Amino acid sequence: MDEEIHFARIIIKEKTPETDKIFDKDFIEVIYKAKSYWAIFKCPCGCGSLISLTLQNTHKPYWNLKTSIEKRPTLSPSIWRNNGCFSHFWIKDGMIIWCGNSGIEPWIAEPEYYKSPI
Repeated sequence: MDEEIHFARIIIKEKTPETDKIFDKDFIEVIYKAKSYWAIFKCPCGCGSLISLTLQNTHKPYWNLKTSIEKRPTLSPSIWRNNGCFSHFWIKDGMIIWCGNSGIEPWIAEPEYYKSPI
């Protein structure tokens, strides 16, 4: 089965847009004074939650963003929501690659790496 392109391109903004201006398949990179700060997009599961990931290596954790020739995003490491839908996925060349433990709380799926927030 061929993977579908979810994020067709990276949208560059100088500041974080208002939530109601971010649509389902938008992938926004916030760049200010030539420095990448944030990757912002809606959860690809369809729950509607906004995901905001830091691209600043002074924060922990942080994500690396690469741009393909076609201007599509690749993020690493994977994204695993620790609340709400608990989606776990990779973004590679604009495609969503779902992990087998998506939808399971990280501390239940991999207790050796994650602690319960409670």
